[in-house]
Amino acid sequence: MRLIETKEDLFVALADSYDSVILILKTSNICGQSKRAYEKFKDLEKKYKEIESQMFVLVVQDAKGVSDYISETFGIVHESPQAIVIRNEDVIYYEDHAKIDIEKTTHLLKEKTPANGNYEET
Repeated sequence: MRLIETKEDLFVALADSYDSVILILKTSNICGQSKRAYEKFKDLEKKYKEIESQMFVLVVQDAKGVSDYISETFGIVHESPQAIVIRNEDVIYYEDHAKIDIEKTTHLLKEKTPANGNYEET
């Protein structure tokens, strides 16, 4: 997972959302549930190398301003852990805490339709 620490990092991630669906995982470095969510997504990243570049992590304590900016920009109340899936700078799925659906997130990250909407034959 690539680390988001600044707004510039966020803007790079959002630009990537035009090439493929991306995940931003907000975590807390003092929350056990955040640690477990992070570990699940790290396992997912190991299992599906092809989605590794689509996954980003933001540690709230290290990037509070960026976390707040995400909440304000997308109208999502901040929670931690929180999974936010974005296509073309639009949130297509988000959930927090134990409600994060790893299977749904995986499906969205692996879907055959790229962010630009053009279907790719495989």
